[in-house]
Amino acid sequence: MKRWIGADFIDQYPVISIDLDFVQAGYYGEYYVSASYTEILKKAIQNDTELKVLELIRENAIEKKKLAEKGKWDILLSFDGRYNYLDRLNNINQDPFYVAGTGIQIRRFDSSIIKNTILKARADILQIEMTMEDREIEMASEITRKKATLLTKKEQVISSGRSITSKQQIHDIKLANFLQGTESVDNYLQVFRALVNTREESLRYENRYLDTLRDFNYICGEYFEFLGIEAY
Repeated sequence: MKRWIGADFIDQYPVISIDLDFVQAGYYGEYYVSASYTEILKKAIQNDTELKVLELIRENAIEKKKLAEKGKWDILLSFDGRYNYLDRLNNINQDPFYVAGTGIQIRRFDSSIIKNTILKARADILQIEMTMEDREIEMASEITRKKATLLTKKEQVISSGRSITSKQQIHDIKLANFLQGTESVDNYLQVFRALVNTREESLRYENRYLDTLRDFNYICGEYFEFLGIEAY
């Protein structure tokens, strides 16, 4: 059962805890926090799959327009020839005869067809370029919003860390007093609950920071690279 659900494989790569230390260089999300909007957007545009597909379609439309401008429109007229050999094999009483012809290829320049094709190709190119522009605007807006969110979450994590340090100090004093019999159990438990709640809140802030970082990384198409996680 363990092998069937892939538990053996999972055991090879255990889930590890992530310590967010914004003082240490190379912390999780440092690239997105430090890099400019322009740099991040440029990287996102380079890695965006939708834009890559649209660029291929645009190149095809441009090539189609070029061909139309060169008059690459061929009209083929052909005539074939045969002998009624199959009729004789089928015992059809018919005198043998030949049907002969010739094949010709004519390049006909129809100005109206070429003009319409060029106009259609230009319209396709314009539509594709507008779609690409809309996509880039959408990405820029999303990156602006995500970066602002990431910075806010970072400050929340830092602030909650300071709060934990402060409440930990108060807790240690209250605990020492309680052990010495100079502090009531109710007062100590109140401080203890406040410390636990602050730690819980800090974990929520860290999770939201990492969630935002994950979304940011997804938008930019840089999976794992700036997360500091090895992709197996």
